Amino acid sequence: DDNNPLPAFVGEKLKTVGVMQNRLYFTAGESVTMSRSGYFFNFFRATSQATLDTDPISVYADSEQVNYLEAAVGFDGDLVFFSESAQFVMPGDKALTSANAVLRKTTNFETNLSAKPVASGDNILFAINYGQYTGIREYFTDSVTDTKVARPITDHVNEFIKGNPKIIAAS
Repeated sequence: DDNNPLPAFVGEKLKTVGVMQNRLYFTAGESVTMSRSGYFFNFFRATSQATLDTDPISVYADSEQVNYLEAAVGFDGDLVFFSESAQFVMPGDKALTSANAVLRKTTNFETNLSAKPVASGDNILFAINYGQYTGIREYFTDSVTDTKVARPITDHVNEFIKGNPKIIAAS
């Protein structure tokens, strides 16, 4: 129980399921839990005597606020996680291990998660609230400053989409 504990999602409501770098992952609450590398259904360490790079990974949203991770989108080799008030990135540029895995908060924008965010080219589109209307933001990497940005693309028509969205689709 101490050196090979149950995965963080046990007893919690699962919000997202996906695969990254040959690991199955689940989000539950503020955590992302990934399986052993190459073993999708094994969430326990191979040995309690040493920490291996292939061991399962458990990381939490790095923030001063409570952020329940409600959605995840693969984006440019990374994973972007969405809570109701922030966006987090898990970089995928190196092989993920328990020693280097991190959920870094990149932007702090409110999100309407009644529709799952969707990748579209080099952007992620996600819904936001305008009172009883819905707007859309595009999340992307600013090529000049190399930072993440989430620009509102429907500000000029903020009363165009009435109610809550059910799905966002891109083509």
